[in-house]
Amino acid sequence: MKKSIIIFIFLLLLPSITQINAQNPDPFFSLSFLTPNTSTERIEWSELIAQELEQIGVEVNVNNITGWGEIGSRTWGYPLIDYDYIPTYDEGGYDVLFMGWNDHFDWNPEGWFASENIVPYGDNFYQYNNTQFDQKLTEYLLEANITTRIEKGKELQGIIYEDLPAIGIVYLKYVYGFNENLVGLDTTLFGQASDQTQFWDVPNDHNLTFVSPTTFDGTNIFRYFSYLDAQWTQAVYGSLLRRAQNSRIFEPEIAKNISYSPIINDEINITVFLDPNAKFSDLSPVLPSDVKYSYELYMTPEVNSDRYGEFAFVYFESNDSIEIIGPDVSGGQLLFKMKVMDYYWMNAFDAGIIDKSEVEPLISTYGYNIFWETPGTGNVGWSLVKSCGPFVVDKYNPTLNIVNLKTQPYWVNLIASGGSPAKLSELNFKHIPTKEAAFEELLTGEADIMDRYYYSPLSIFEDISGIIGAKAKSTSHQQLAINMKHPIIGTGELTPIGLAGAARNIRKAISCSIPRDYIAANATSQSQYNYSYDPGILPVSEAIVGFLDSLQPYPYDIDMARLFMELAGYVITIREFSNINIFLITVVGLCSILLIRRRKNSKNR
Repeated sequence: MKKSIIIFIFLLLLPSITQINAQNPDPFFSLSFLTPNTSTERIEWSELIAQELEQIGVEVNVNNITGWGEIGSRTWGYPLIDYDYIPTYDEGGYDVLFMGWNDHFDWNPEGWFASENIVPYGDNFYQYNNTQFDQKLTEYLLEANITTRIEKGKELQGIIYEDLPAIGIVYLKYVYGFNENLVGLDTTLFGQASDQTQFWDVPNDHNLTFVSPTTFDGTNIFRYFSYLDAQWTQAVYGSLLRRAQNSRIFEPEIAKNISYSPIINDEINITVFLDPNAKFSDLSPVLPSDVKYSYELYMTPEVNSDRYGEFAFVYFESNDSIEIIGPDVSGGQLLFKMKVMDYYWMNAFDAGIIDKSEVEPLISTYGYNIFWETPGTGNVGWSLVKSCGPFVVDKYNPTLNIVNLKTQPYWVNLIASGGSPAKLSELNFKHIPTKEAAFEELLTGEADIMDRYYYSPLSIFEDISGIIGAKAKSTSHQQLAINMKHPIIGTGELTPIGLAGAARNIRKAISCSIPRDYIAANATSQSQYNYSYDPGILPVSEAIVGFLDSLQPYPYDIDMARLFMELAGYVITIREFSNINIFLITVVGLCSILLIRRRKNSKNR
């Protein structure tokens, strides 16, 4: 009887023994995480990734979930007293930081990754130092030709992908609700209030209504404050250049073409030729003097424009930096003498243009207070919203928070649309405070676009006739920032190999230990914003001009991660029971049972 019990117990234990074949290795070293306490998602991700790293022999002994005050003092604000660099976490600095960046369409990695900007001389708290990257970055920033610059930018992205001073986790996606018949909208540009509205259409009635929880606070192109203000103003005001749909590269709008000199001593000269067909909504032509005067207003402190600092301190020395070349006529010419402190000179040419002949007399008579007046009222009338873009303001009601636009019949865009008018006859912007009310209007067809700022989950738009949910690229990404002075994961000096290449392989191992697909699908359970994510490839926004989309995310593959650890000099030994081990255990167990049986039989004799 006892023999049967022992055999039964052994057989019960045998399956558990046979399953012991995937133990984690003993830790080779430990790291500390810095995780902002302002994001429930990042807290989830840091805890999950800490568990995953155990499988490759990396122990996370501290996950410091803290505020930006402490994070700043350990990173870009490290005082450089005990050390002349940012040391490890245990020494007062950091090892790994979970964080997010919001990029621009024009990627400028100079501040974050150029060696000359390593703290305290800049914001390169990664302490990344790569001579090849620095050389390519200089070429990239000084390249005026956009096509060539894009190719150089892709080279830089390739270096970052290989070196991993920061490891991409996920890309943030904006979620919109759309009328399923809506066409012609570039969701990426739309998300930044930069789309070309002349392409939008709802074919059944050519009438589109956009609803948003944000209010109208701005009154014209010089005085706008909210995302909703930016949406309606970018549909009204024409600019010299506008970002093309899909590529996001600047192309002429009311300019016919432009030419530029090489960048020399951080200066560049831009010659702009206006489109002779560019007209305001009263059929008057857009003149070089309108363009020059508009830019002078942007650089006037009393106007208090949102772009004052950009134009007055980044691009132009003074009003004299803009000259009218030749006669002030339709199709005339201007010369812009620009500083290029941020090297993206084309960004200066997407500013809305107004009619000098109407606005200058109003300012002379009533002063700069007219910029605060509601369109269609007071002294300003409709002068500051007079259109040379695809739409013209028909009604502006700040009480009801409604802006109604109609097609501007004399608008042309020779490059983008072959001179054809906008496809919509009406474009309406409407403030609706609650998500429920906005969703109801989308369901009934009263609204055609439900704004992302309702923070709706994509699931609420599924399987409903007439509407669709859409994920739009954002300029935001989430990353793991690496301290490149860390002696193991940064410089590699304390790895078994002792070389920088070993540290790079550890960073690749960490990247292969991140379950990006799982995070993108499941790690938003505590988010109040219902954000949507896609797996990240680079610590760079996927919305930038010239994004290197030929790359793939480092795969979530623990075997590959362990291989990278071995290439870094760490021998991974997994305690596991092979079939031979199990056979021997079984034999020994049975022999023990028989031995017990014999001894008992001997005693019985």
